[in-house]
Amino acid sequence: LPSPRTFPIEAFAEACERVLREDGAAALQYGASEGLTRLREQVAQMLPWPVDPSRVLITTGSQQGLDLVDFDGGEPTLYPQIIPLVRYARAIGYQRINVTTNGRRLVYEDFAKSLVRSGLTTLLFSVHGPDAKTHAQNVGVAEAFEQTCAGIAHAVRHRPLGVELGMNVTVTKSNHMHLPAMAQLAW
Repeated sequence: LPSPRTFPIEAFAEACERVLREDGAAALQYGASEGLTRLREQVAQMLPWPVDPSRVLITTGSQQGLDLVDFDGGEPTLYPQIIPLVRYARAIGYQRINVTTNGRRLVYEDFAKSLVRSGLTTLLFSVHGPDAKTHAQNVGVAEAFEQTCAGIAHAVRHRPLGVELGMNVTVTKSNHMHLPAMAQLAW
């Protein structure tokens, strides 16, 4: 269960009062499964980073069986608030927190150390070849393989017990023949 210290009780009370005052009948009626639009707008305004209200989902978290959150797509480590976001996910009760990354930002050892100790439970590295040439063919950046490997080394060095590290591989025409070598690289 989440820590009661993380509950924004005063801000939540103000938001509820405003919603009930301005549109009480709709607020008390069954609504969309993602939550009332006005409430989602209020929650988005309360967050310490900019969030589009359409991206807010009102749930009761683990009470609805949700215990995993996965941050991936694009490159989540480029989001300046990724570490506070992982900490927040942990504070509100998520049991499993995954971040999937290309690993290049983890070449900065202080960032790698902060990320693996932020409360995540799994860190997956996107690796698309067992060598620089194959990896570069798939990601379009010549130095990416070396940066990813350095990021992995930093994560291995600083991860606490219980944090799993793994590889995420997108199989393509140019790398499928290298799967055994990629498995060996991960091992």
